[in-house]
Amino acid sequence: MISLLLVSSCEDDSEAAPEASFTFITDDDRVVTITNTSINAEQYYWNFGEVGSAISEEESPTFTYASDGTFKIALSAVGLGGVHQIVQDVTVEEIIPPGIPVPKYKLITDNLSSNFENLTNLNDADTFTWDFGDGNQSSDASPTHSYADAGRYEVTFTAAGPLGSSVLVDSVFVSKELKINNGTWDDEPVKNDNRIAWRNTALEKLADGVFGDSDYYAKATSSNNHTVGGSYAANLTTNNSSSKPRRWLYQDIIVSPNASYTITFWMKQKPDAGCATYANIYEDHFDAPEFIDVSEKIIASQTYDDATGSSTAEWIEQQITFETGSSSEIVFFMTNDFTASEQAYYDDFTIVKN
Repeated sequence: MISLLLVSSCEDDSEAAPEASFTFITDDDRVVTITNTSINAEQYYWNFGEVGSAISEEESPTFTYASDGTFKIALSAVGLGGVHQIVQDVTVEEIIPPGIPVPKYKLITDNLSSNFENLTNLNDADTFTWDFGDGNQSSDASPTHSYADAGRYEVTFTAAGPLGSSVLVDSVFVSKELKINNGTWDDEPVKNDNRIAWRNTALEKLADGVFGDSDYYAKATSSNNHTVGGSYAANLTTNNSSSKPRRWLYQDIIVSPNASYTITFWMKQKPDAGCATYANIYEDHFDAPEFIDVSEKIIASQTYDDATGSSTAEWIEQQITFETGSSSEIVFFMTNDFTASEQAYYDDFTIVKN
């Protein structure tokens, strides 16, 4: 008797690396409908690039943007074989028929007092209604309102004219004291904890796959500090001559839209050593390292090199001014680059509304 043994084999691709991909369509109401075309993935995380928008875990989500513009949609596809992320630009615009008013305004705050300067085209609108989000309303064209308490409020602005009306819903932040958390690097009793306010751990974790294994966060140093009576300062080391490829300062700051701010800080770095510090203001919170240095996400930037310092290694006061536009939360992000093995120090960060 002859027995035949048949052996069948197939390749197990259950742990194949995921490949993130998607397509989308938009309509005249700023609605984006997404079709997920990823493979080898079981979970999906969507960041739509809009201020305050939540992360979606739907497979093929639909998202409505609150304002016109170009945004970045980031998809992280997760499978047994790892994580893959892609970013695509999407441009949305609400098409409003001619003659329908488009509500616009500029906000100017002084502590808890807020002046809403109406920028709506008066040829289209003749009636205005404001709901300040704290139970108070106004029918003035450009009202001034004083809030009782600091905080974030949802302002609803309605502009009406002969051909119809439109509504703008905006998030406004007012405060008695505007500050950068741990601006003096002395708020925490434990030295290494002084950098907590200047970290985004989610960004740091994802950055390992982009820049290589690193600590990313700044050091807390007591050997060089600017604050009178203080103990610590931030220390960013060289990017390219150590085992740590990049370090940075990251902090989310709550702001009001349509406003101007200035951040002031003190910096100390060795002159004539190829030192350069880069400060960027990003339009919104981000966790994806692919957003770093993306010009569309940056609303202001400044480079501080030998030309903006002094001829000796001493503390120099520096500033960066920015307009928030539609942003109600921005990111202050600072990193450095060196052609030589040097370090830089930073202290006494403050922010004021202009």
